[in-house]
Order: sequence, then C-alpha cells, then structure tokens
Amino acid sequence: PLSLLGAGAVGAGVFLVSRGGIHTEPEQQIAVAVIRSRLGILVQEREGDSLLKGSLEFPGGKIEDRESPLQTAIREAQEECGLELDPRSASEIWQQSHEYRDRRVHIHFLLFDDPGAVPAGTGTWLPEEALDEKFFPAANRQVIRLLKNSDRTRRPTSEEDRE
Repeated sequence: PLSLLGAGAVGAGVFLVSRGGIHTEPEQQIAVAVIRSRLGILVQEREGDSLLKGSLEFPGGKIEDRESPLQTAIREAQEECGLELDPRSASEIWQQSHEYRDRRVHIHFLLFDDPGAVPAGTGTWLPEEALDEKFFPAANRQVIRLLKNSDRTRRPTSEEDRE
C-alpha cells in the first residue's frame, strides 16, 4: 500500500510539473519604471504575441546579472522610450511576486518624477486618475491603485505646489 501511495504521489508531481502547476524555474526578477511628469504617467501598449498583447504597461524588463532594480528601470526606460531618467528622482513604491501561467516573476516598481520628460520612443501620458487597472496585467493592479489613491506617492508638479 505504501508503494502505491508513493507511486501516486510521484505521478501527481510529474503531472503537475508537466502541466505548469508547479514551477521548477526560479522567479524572474523584473524592474519597472513608473514615470510621472506634469502630463501624467507614461504607459505603453504591450506588443508581441503573448497573452498580454494589447494591455497597457510601464517601461521595464528583466534584471540582468549584476544589475540593480534601479539600473534596470533606467536602462529599460532609455531603451524603450528614449528617456534619460535621473536616479535621484527614483523611489521604490511597490514590489511583489506574481504567477502567470508560464512563469513566476518578482516585480520592483520604481517611481520616477520627471516633469520635463518627452519620450522619443513609444508611449503616451495618462493622467493618474485616468489609469484603469482593467487595462493592465494583473501584476500591475496594486500599483495602479496606489498611484490613484495614495498621497504617499504624490509629489508636487510645479513650483507653486512645492510652497
């Protein structure tokens, strides 16, 4: 009886791994640049042929070896949008792990204030109050809520507001 039980457990484990129910690969580390200017938050439409095609996203990507989340967010914003971000304007506002059907990721969300940002690549500015979590991948929803509802992430956008 114990042999049958053990064989069943092994079989169930093989089945789950083969179906993607148990991920054997490590979590991918991702960094995202949430860029705020006087025009709003920079978003892009996700391209490619993934399940997330057509959804909105912030610039970002995989953290490379020996790269910090800050370095990755700055690099990705430059590669995707042509923006040179000031690391002194950055603050990490959220991080979380999220499991998609094909992989598990850990995402670092870094907020950059750049009142003069003009993207040379793709992207559009949306006012914070116009951000709608239903147009973003599930892993971004908490950040959308934070941006829309939290005074903690809001910073003055003009000299008058700073006084």
